Amino acid sequence: MGWKRDLKKYEDETGIKVPSVWEILSRADKEGHGQLVKACVEKLRADGYRILHCELPNLSDVSEDELRYKIAPKYGFSYGDMARHDVVADKNGKLLIVEVSTSDRIAKQVAEAKRKGKVIVVFPISDASNIEVWGLKEIGLKEAKKHRGLKML
Repeated sequence: MGWKRDLKKYEDETGIKVPSVWEILSRADKEGHGQLVKACVEKLRADGYRILHCELPNLSDVSEDELRYKIAPKYGFSYGDMARHDVVADKNGKLLIVEVSTSDRIAKQVAEAKRKGKVIVVFPISDASNIEVWGLKEIGLKEAKKHRGLKML
């Protein structure tokens, strides 16, 4: 295991500890994007949704095997189709997919525009029915921690 030895040598020489993947993932649920994902999961659970998949560890209500072999095929998707999203939930047999965006450019434009009046956000998709936009208020946050590229407006 040469890479482990090299990593240990690097840490010893520089005094910089390189975090493990699990340390990074556990940090992510406390900062920026992860904080928003976690707040969405909490709101959905409070609204009676079952969390089928969450990109953050230990927040799904079903096992990975159940999602892969039972749930995804039931909805006509592959496991990969479902696992690529931030959160996938269901309630009464209806699927809900959550994509959390921390795009500073779009958020800044929308926050600035909403001070002037109602805002319509347009995406290059054929149909926007069945799409909602949530802000911090809708997911029960007064503010979110700032981190790389994420500024609350």
